[in-house]
Amino acid sequence: MNRPSERSRREQALPALDRFFEQQSRGASLATRMRHDRVHDRLMEFLAEADMSRCLDLQENAQLAATRARGDGFFGVFGLEEVLACLGRFVDDDWLLDPVTDARAQVMLAGRLAAWLQRSGLLDQDLVGCAAHETEAAMEAARCGLGQPPQDAPAPGRPALRLIRGGRADP
Repeated sequence: MNRPSERSRREQALPALDRFFEQQSRGASLATRMRHDRVHDRLMEFLAEADMSRCLDLQENAQLAATRARGDGFFGVFGLEEVLACLGRFVDDDWLLDPVTDARAQVMLAGRLAAWLQRSGLLDQDLVGCAAHETEAAMEAARCGLGQPPQDAPAPGRPALRLIRGGRADP
């Protein structure tokens, strides 16, 4: 298997994020595109200055601090694997956008980004570890914190589908 170098992984990170946000905004209304732009800007701000002590280990945090002190950003030392690991922190209350509609868009896009990264083939799976599961749990907690139903829950007013002889449950 031919793995990309650390440097090439870092160099592909920003274009990959830009491509993701472009895909998400394609065909959307102007208001939705503007909301997506605000989430993208917030993600870049988050990666540039957030405390990553809850999502990176001590050595990685030391590397990030040294990189930031030199004037380089997150991608001076990390790639998309670390973005995935930090997305759970990105949807913490202290980083959520205002108003709540933007916060909901932020959580939705962060969850989609996590899923997209995992499907993209851009991640070194040996480096991802449990980050995907932790990120998914953080997205679910953020959705619930914003008053949204869990992702797997049926929409209100609609009967749940059950696996009872392949049919729908009686109302």
